[in-house]
Amino acid sequence: PAAPKGAIEVHPLEWAGASVKDKVERLNKEVEEAGGDTLLVTMLDEIAWCVNLRGADVECNPVFVSYLLLREGKLTLYVDGDKLSLEAAAHLKESEVEVKAYETLVDDVKA
Repeated sequence: PAAPKGAIEVHPLEWAGASVKDKVERLNKEVEEAGGDTLLVTMLDEIAWCVNLRGADVECNPVFVSYLLLREGKLTLYVDGDKLSLEAAAHLKESEVEVKAYETLVDDVKA
């Protein structure tokens, strides 16, 4: 089957509870305290929570097909960029989240 193409929109800060930068700082601190430098997030609801976005790829769930990689404090979202609304793309840029094609995750993890 074809990959889902549901639009990805920003989840407002008033409902999200914390900014992406705040969430990344907390996650990075926990990863460092555990002696690591990398965290790969694969659960779609956790990815949506972390980047304050919502999607429509799964019926009755506000998630989108993606991966999220936290490496040395830098966050990369692997997703079909065509699904990002202009507002969502700007939100990620402002939040210093790099966006890469979904298919490039394996090569980046190997690096």
